[in-house]
Amino acid sequence: MELWSGSSGRAWQDTIKPFLIFSSICYVPPICETLHSVCTEILIKRGMNTMKTIPLYMYSLLKTIPESALPVGFQFRLFQEGDEKHWARINVSTKEFSVTDAALERFNQEFGSHLAEVKKRMLFILNEEETPIGTATAWFGIWEGRVIGRLHWVEIIPEYQGKGLGAPLISKAIELLAVYHEEAYLKTQTTSQAAIHLYKKLGFEPAILSEEEKEGWSFIKGS
Repeated sequence: MELWSGSSGRAWQDTIKPFLIFSSICYVPPICETLHSVCTEILIKRGMNTMKTIPLYMYSLLKTIPESALPVGFQFRLFQEGDEKHWARINVSTKEFSVTDAALERFNQEFGSHLAEVKKRMLFILNEEETPIGTATAWFGIWEGRVIGRLHWVEIIPEYQGKGLGAPLISKAIELLAVYHEEAYLKTQTTSQAAIHLYKKLGFEPAILSEEEKEGWSFIKGS
């Protein structure tokens, strides 16, 4: 059941507005950044936010590998044959794709010819029943004309979000990236503020490559 079920759109906006105002003038950065990010992303999901969606990039030299342990009952494992169905299921659950076939098609386009690398670079979080419920890939890509690491496809199914899995998942992926690369980047967007603040805590910094991205970063509180 949603916290705000039963409220009209206007009433709901009026309810959350004071929290957004408070977060914009708050002087305790960890608290106000988190509050602002959560409120903004709730509004986005409700279709009530007018923030312009702009793709953004972040970059890390991978000099410091963050440590963040998984909660009790969860474990990591690397990609195994047949795990593309789990990757697709997770990404459909987070609305990256509307149907499983589209997710599988994207998997095959992006990873199908690199399965040997996928088995070394794609992570899953398993729940207590050893079912994959989250994924991240320590991939690679072209950055300013050279091949470097890429933190890619970080997703956790909604039922397990907010359970302290995001930081351990990203930290483990960064650890894997550092095995193969000395630097890495990731792609995000202005509407993913909570994720952006987490990436910053784990060592990634804004990489401004265009005027549009400069505008985008101006929307991110604390950037």
